[in-house]
Amino acid sequence: EFEDVATHRSFSRGGHSNVWGAATLPYRSRDTSDWPFPIEELAPHYRSVLEFMPQAGADDDLSRLFPGVAPTSPPLEPSAQGRALLQDLATHRDALQRAGVTFGAPRLAVLSEPRGERSSCSYCGMCLHGCPYDVIYSSRWTVAELVRGGGVHYRPGVIVDRIEESGDQVLIHGSEEGRPLVLEGERAFLGAGPLGTAAIMLRSLPDPNLRLSLKCSEYFLLPFLRLRGVAGVSEEEMHTLAQCYLELDDPEVDRHSVHMQLYGYNDLYERGFESVFGGATPLLRLPLEQAAQRMLVIQGYLHSDVSSRVEARQVGDTIRFVGVRNPLAREIAAKASRKLLGLARYLQGAPLLPMLSVGQPGAGSHLGGSFPMSRSPRGLQSDLLGRPVGFERLHLV
Repeated sequence: EFEDVATHRSFSRGGHSNVWGAATLPYRSRDTSDWPFPIEELAPHYRSVLEFMPQAGADDDLSRLFPGVAPTSPPLEPSAQGRALLQDLATHRDALQRAGVTFGAPRLAVLSEPRGERSSCSYCGMCLHGCPYDVIYSSRWTVAELVRGGGVHYRPGVIVDRIEESGDQVLIHGSEEGRPLVLEGERAFLGAGPLGTAAIMLRSLPDPNLRLSLKCSEYFLLPFLRLRGVAGVSEEEMHTLAQCYLELDDPEVDRHSVHMQLYGYNDLYERGFESVFGGATPLLRLPLEQAAQRMLVIQGYLHSDVSSRVEARQVGDTIRFVGVRNPLAREIAAKASRKLLGLARYLQGAPLLPMLSVGQPGAGSHLGGSFPMSRSPRGLQSDLLGRPVGFERLHLV
């Protein structure tokens, strides 16, 4: 049950990784100063992930901010809008860097070149609908590989309710196609997504009055109008994932970095125009086409310290997720937007500040951290192996 929360659950194999924007980046040390281990310890594990997950990207200025995790394949070809944007940014690179803005090609979990039996991106423009050619990475790929290798048995139709430990065993209580089920093992690794994991843990802990707090990375949308348009955007063969990343480091905006992804034209624009102009849309086709040639959309994300959060608690048989807003998030998103406006001459375009939209808690699906790790865990924390207080054989993923 949700209240002022904009997120979703998925019970499909691969979960939300079946339909997502493919954007990937490691964390930065400046944004993880309160973590119980240095960020450098994650580097070999990022590289292990990239052995099975593709990451298309380039060696550019973003590599300086995110060292040690290089893309594994060439970047996707940007659209005409993306190329024009990147060229303008490159022209004003030094001025942007002095202002705290670093830009580069997006890091995307997409096959930019064939791999085994899988083909590469065909630039059909359907990315945001869920790739019809399955070249955007889904964890479903990895599950299938593990099953084929014989080390994993996948059981569809199982719903997990709660987990308990008994002696040297872990008991997983749930149902399979409506029938009660108990699975036993020496260890359990619970990776049911932020919502599913929170719900299972609330049913597994002895105190029914507990409240979990899920951290969010606040999500905002900002239309961006370029000074020059690019003709023919609606007919171009292209990908519609992020065309460029911007990293904003400005202590007057926030002590943490602000991450922004710029998107060009996609056919969802048509729906947006129709929702605004209704039946008048056909009459406005020419000016709307001209607007689409100049329009980009910025998706931005803020650090969880300044973002809203989602509170989870059990009410009878129901798990309730309630959004708890942080007014500071809108303030920082507005500061970041004004910062971009001040750099309009270098960006060769300007954000439409009145159209800034900050999502509900959970929007953008960047949430988690319900059992934060600690070297000396207490309360609703976990140790460095992801084991919540009171558990020895259950590890949260």
